[in-house]
Amino acid sequence: MKKFLKPVISLTLAASLSLGSLLPALAYEPEDARVKADVLNALELFQGTENGYELDKPLTRMEALIMLIRLSGKELDALYLGDYSHPFTDAPDWEDAGKYLGYAYENGLTAGVSATEFAPENRADLQMYITFVLRALGYKDTSDALVWDNWEALAKEAGLLDGNIDRENFLRGDAVVVSHAALDAEMQNLQDTEAVLTLKEKLAEEGAFNELSLAIANVIGGKQVTADSPLTEILGKVYLNSGLSLKSFMLMPLDETNLSFFLGVDANTLPFEEGLACEPMMSSVPHSVCLVRVKEGTDIEQAKKDIAEHVNPRKWICVGVSPANVRVENIGNLILLVMDNSNPDGLVRNFRELNPNLVAADENGMLAVDGSYIAADESVNAASVNRFVDKLNTLRESYFADNEVYYATIPEKSYFVRDSVLDFLNHDVISGLLAEELYDWKSIELGDVLSLDDYYTTDRHWRQEKLFPVVEKLGEVMNFSVSTDGFEQHTAQGFVGAYKDMMSGLDAEALVWLTGEYTESAVVDNFQNSSFTAVYEEEKLDSKTPYDIFLSGATPLTVIENPNAAEKRELVIFRDSYGSSLAPLLIEAYSKITLVDLRYMASSLLPDYVDFTDAEVLFLLSDKVVNNSTMLK
Repeated sequence: MKKFLKPVISLTLAASLSLGSLLPALAYEPEDARVKADVLNALELFQGTENGYELDKPLTRMEALIMLIRLSGKELDALYLGDYSHPFTDAPDWEDAGKYLGYAYENGLTAGVSATEFAPENRADLQMYITFVLRALGYKDTSDALVWDNWEALAKEAGLLDGNIDRENFLRGDAVVVSHAALDAEMQNLQDTEAVLTLKEKLAEEGAFNELSLAIANVIGGKQVTADSPLTEILGKVYLNSGLSLKSFMLMPLDETNLSFFLGVDANTLPFEEGLACEPMMSSVPHSVCLVRVKEGTDIEQAKKDIAEHVNPRKWICVGVSPANVRVENIGNLILLVMDNSNPDGLVRNFRELNPNLVAADENGMLAVDGSYIAADESVNAASVNRFVDKLNTLRESYFADNEVYYATIPEKSYFVRDSVLDFLNHDVISGLLAEELYDWKSIELGDVLSLDDYYTTDRHWRQEKLFPVVEKLGEVMNFSVSTDGFEQHTAQGFVGAYKDMMSGLDAEALVWLTGEYTESAVVDNFQNSSFTAVYEEEKLDSKTPYDIFLSGATPLTVIENPNAAEKRELVIFRDSYGSSLAPLLIEAYSKITLVDLRYMASSLLPDYVDFTDAEVLFLLSDKVVNNSTMLK
């Protein structure tokens, strides 16, 4: 057989051609090539390097050979189904290289550049790569090397050269454009009884990629998907950029015999029209996604509740999904169930994108909902929540092992408009994850005593005058009470919060602070502002951050002494900026309140500055901090 390629250019010279001004203009559109690379990658027909796709780099002969084997749908054969050999003494020494070369050599796909050399690192040119692709399409050589000698005419006939290809400086990006075009090219040398197939159809029939991967690739390639699309296409959207290895995932139709196993409810409870379940067939990692379309007139909220309450996240017996990582969402009569420990919110967000009624963030990451302004939030970062748990347990073990310990997290504004916006930080999930791990701490749930109206319109913080339900909830668990009728309101008009840096034309609102007997007599020791000893610093109203009126704003350490306390009782609050406006309302109940902000103070300094003797300890932090816990020192 004719050799496919003679050595063309050294790797060193090829690399030098990619530097700076020496690099010619690319023939292909970089963004178009990147999308096509994503499509091929979803189908496992193209992979990048440790540096990404590197589309602007030359393609080596070894890379070209591997792409040929993948496009032929024979990679599994090459790696696992034979003991192949080859005569090449210059084969790469990395794992599986010999298998690829052996398969290609024994199946007549390559003869090398000589009897004993393959030149794996030499550059592949357009002629070589087109010839490889033509072979994947079923074009066969005769004794006079039909394909090699007629590569250009055959390529045009197959539609492989319709894109912009650089003939002189053939790069990985050019190979991607050719390979993507080959997917829709018709196979050759089929039997007379066989229907005409494209390469993509042939690979799908042979199981080179599964139905889910094909659906994902179609979405990447621009296929429009809506909530009314076929369920397979919707799942392609759901799993887009999931980060999961989908090779062993299988789509299974739901029916009356398996509905209960996948969803926890039977057909009498859930009147469904159609459904699909997706789970890995070879994995010890628990994962399940189900998509069902229920009949019109179904009580959707009740159906979601039934699924959430009855689905079994430990149905795999030996492994399971945390209950906090179970999600049930809907768009109209389409219901999605996700059970996944790695990225459940990412899958749900993809699904939510199909809902045209959800408000998406503007270019500054802001949402406008019902007259309020809200910063769009990220999904729950389970790894960060776990770090937060580890932080709390380490601090407790190190500094206050025998103290009464409590924790409460503060929902972000986005949580209260979760049914109206695309992106929100899920307080329920964070609370669930914390409850599982901090089982021997006393938790205080604040989500049920707060609403969007309790926060400023132009800022992310809560309003002090709205916090008495929070104080009452803390008191119920921590066994204290505060008289709420002894406070006097003071109002500053013209307040515009931190959102002014992200949105223009915001209407000003009122900032209210509360004073009373205990706030007036309390003495404050502020680590960063030792000259000011009052609870409120009204001069801050004229600063860039008027919210800093509360305890003079952000500081590593603040101590509030109450000389009028009815009893000696001390509280240490690990807090963020939300605690600045809440702590003044608690002064009556304690003789001393110490506020520690671990965003600005290293934990190792606690023994030098904080006395935990007989003190109660409360962690009161926003969900945002829990979700970005690396900021805690």
